[in-house]
Amino acid sequence: MAEIKAYEWGPNNSPEGLDKGFTHCFFVTFENEAGRDVYLPHPDHQKFVALASPHIEDVLVVDYWTLSD
Repeated sequence: MAEIKAYEWGPNNSPEGLDKGFTHCFFVTFENEAGRDVYLPHPDHQKFVALASPHIEDVLVVDYWTLSD
């Protein structure tokens, strides 16, 4: 989908023990809020949610803008 500018995922490998039980991270980058707003209800996103949900005990979602100096 054109709204997704980048996508990364991987297992947690932090040695700090502060993961609160979260084992994986899925990182999706959008150009702007409008792109995110198209993605959330999109059928492809909903297919991913349906596929992944049975395997996920808990989810933490964070939306943010990067800050630069």
